Amino acid sequence: MPATDVRTDDPYLTFEEVASLARMKVKTLRHLRHTGKGPDFFKIGRRLKIRESKARDWIRSYETGSPAPTP
Repeated sequence: MPATDVRTDDPYLTFEEVASLARMKVKTLRHLRHTGKGPDFFKIGRRLKIRESKARDWIRSYETGSPAPTP
């Protein structure tokens, strides 16, 4: 029986996919994450992941000039 809590409408994105979505270099996204200004990634195995909706919210926050706080 398939898991019922898996959301296919809001997939997980990799670190590289988020950089591409934001149209920035991976190095820039790494720097933002290191300084606490990047999106809230978590690890699945050895890979950093984030829901697409959260990544888009983080990108959208830069449109207003006020980066979204990350916990």
